[in-house]
Amino acid sequence: LNPETMSSNYKNNLDSTRAALFAPSNPSGKQQATKAKSATVRSAPAAVRDQATTSSAVRTQRSGKSNFRTSLSPEQKVAKMNEAEGFRKQAKKAMSSGLFSSPDPVSASTYYKKAADLYKVCQEPKLEMLLRISTAELINDRLAAVEYKRAADLAIEVEGYGVEKAAHYNLNAAQLFLESGDNAKAAEATTKAGLVYIDPTTNNALTGYETECVTNLEKAVNLYVPFCLNPRASSASILEAGDDDALNQDAAEHLVVTSAYGGKNLTQIMFHFILMGEMGSALYAAGAATFLYEKDSISTISLHRSYLAETVLLLAQGDAVAANEAMMRHFQKTSYLRSRECELEENLVRAIQSCDEEALTKAQMSPVLNNLERCLIDLVLRLRVIGTAKKIERDNRDHEEDEADAEATFQEMGDLMAEMGLDGDNDDEDDFDLT
Repeated sequence: LNPETMSSNYKNNLDSTRAALFAPSNPSGKQQATKAKSATVRSAPAAVRDQATTSSAVRTQRSGKSNFRTSLSPEQKVAKMNEAEGFRKQAKKAMSSGLFSSPDPVSASTYYKKAADLYKVCQEPKLEMLLRISTAELINDRLAAVEYKRAADLAIEVEGYGVEKAAHYNLNAAQLFLESGDNAKAAEATTKAGLVYIDPTTNNALTGYETECVTNLEKAVNLYVPFCLNPRASSASILEAGDDDALNQDAAEHLVVTSAYGGKNLTQIMFHFILMGEMGSALYAAGAATFLYEKDSISTISLHRSYLAETVLLLAQGDAVAANEAMMRHFQKTSYLRSRECELEENLVRAIQSCDEEALTKAQMSPVLNNLERCLIDLVLRLRVIGTAKKIERDNRDHEEDEADAEATFQEMGDLMAEMGLDGDNDDEDDFDLT
């Protein structure tokens, strides 16, 4: 046989064997099915596709998580509602007493929770909220606190309940967390009890609820750092020294919240106080944040900005003497002396002490401001050499106008800094903040 012929036959046999083993049995049929499926998807009405997309987006926005599940059909919802009603009846039965039986709160709370979870699936917020409360009232531990927190979130959406009930349920959760020894969770729940009174469109407390808002937020600050340890305790607007006055230093230290985000949460509370115009309360929160950052040797930049915030708040209240004393105390921190925040703090204090308008204007264009929160930048820009910071007139202005004016002010400040060669966008930080 010719060797070339044998090689050709071998290759042909190999190709046919490979095709028989690995090729699809009916490629044309599979391609047709794929094409038919694609055509079916494309042929769906545009309105249906848009409705499905919108529903998914709404569910994602409410939950904060991606949710690919479709809504329940009417038949499925009826079945779930009947199942939830069955659990509710079992809970009531578990709480009834008989000749040979006594109420069983543990079993009843379990049934109530199962019913609440089903009502959540059915998107019935009022029924879910009521059963969450029933669950929490039967148990007196951390699980009850979690149920109260969920009920507080729902109370804002349910007609007839609103922010007062939401704050009440959050405070109940905070008390239960506190009794279980979890001060961090208690502080977070108390913070939420204050934030529910803030209108997100204006960043101001709702009319008639100003005292409740400030009180709950100051209570949250006190839970993060006890009153007797806060270097700015005297600045609190409403909260006064309470039982922790009798605590010694060591006992109070054990109550300090040392969680990773304690300082950040306190800083956010400070920002809320600034936006509401409560400068004393803001200084109280800033002092607590400074105390936590000083205990943490890693958060150097956060500590430097907290130092700067304290001094700016004192200057905004027109107390240049206290601001100078605070600055001298901050200078004792060696790492702070090399920071740009320290330079800005000193420039602001010296300019106001000497009533130097030009020096104050130059300090107000410092590139350090680019790294601060907008409300703190605005406060620095409103400082004056004599008296307190300028007030913001909100009576005859809406929120959008305030935002537009703020944007224009920051743009003008950026242009002036660029012209003077003070643009700090490319400046490197002196230290690293790992929090």
